[in-house]
Formats: sequence, structure tokens, C-alpha cells
Amino acid sequence: MHRQTKEGLGRAYLAGFGWALAREYSHIFEMDADFSHNPKDLPRLLAATRNADIALAAVGCRAAPCRGGHSHD
Repeated sequence: MHRQTKEGLGRAYLAGFGWALAREYSHIFEMDADFSHNPKDLPRLLAATRNADIALAAVGCRAAPCRGGHSHD
């Protein structure tokens, strides 16, 4: 999905989640494009959902440096 204009982060989430739900995707992962989230973690996160009816997760690193050395402070 590529959006032509910037309308804010909230609208980007809504557009992306709506796009995936309209296509009946079974899983939706949200990651920052600056690689503060490691895409290599996706297989591990997907595997964690295999035996669950529903899985919700929030991963952050505002108080301490992230694994990649990034911090949001």
C-alpha cells in the first residue's frame, strides 16, 4: 500500500488496517519504517500466534535504548 499524501499517523494506521481487513488478512503487523522495529522479528511474532485465537502485542522502548540502539526519548 502506498499513500500519495501525508495525513497523519492515525489516518495511516486506519488506512493500513482497513486495507488488510478488506482483504481478509489473518494477521496484521505494524512496524516503523525507520527500522526501530526489526523486520527479522516477524517470523517469531507470527509463530507466537499459531496456537492462539487472538494475539495482541505492544512492543516499545521509550525508557531504554532499543536493541538496534535507537531510543525514542
